[in-house]
Amino acid sequence: MPSIPRSTFMYQATLPRLPVPSLQQSMKGYLKSIRPLATRPELQRAEQEVDAFIKNDGTKWQQKLEEWNSKAQFSWLDDTWLNLAYLDYRATTMINVNWWTKFKDNDNQPKEGDERLKVKDAKMPFTQWQVRRTAFLLHGILRFEKELKE
Repeated sequence: MPSIPRSTFMYQATLPRLPVPSLQQSMKGYLKSIRPLATRPELQRAEQEVDAFIKNDGTKWQQKLEEWNSKAQFSWLDDTWLNLAYLDYRATTMINVNWWTKFKDNDNQPKEGDERLKVKDAKMPFTQWQVRRTAFLLHGILRFEKELKE
């Protein structure tokens, strides 16, 4: 049976739009996301700030979000996510942005004291192992990109 060529985004236009969450859903999600990180006083203050936001400017900003959504081609989040998370962000994306990436321990990882873990030249302050591991990761990333494009 012949295979049909497929591309990564070939069904993009047929997918349902991402819904715009209600203001209450967004604020509830925000509080839930900070709960593990905030102290009790910080959480109480955040709850007060959320209540004030809902009573004051929240409705205005919710309307702006809904307007933005009506003008977006696929989703209200598309451009924002692409630009802020990937294009405008100036940190090492592999570690700080691509959370889907899973780094498995390598069975050949040198143990403490192994020669491959020693920096041998101050002009190139990387170990033989770091260079090899980086080359392996880049090879995998480029192979994955090639598969996406085919």
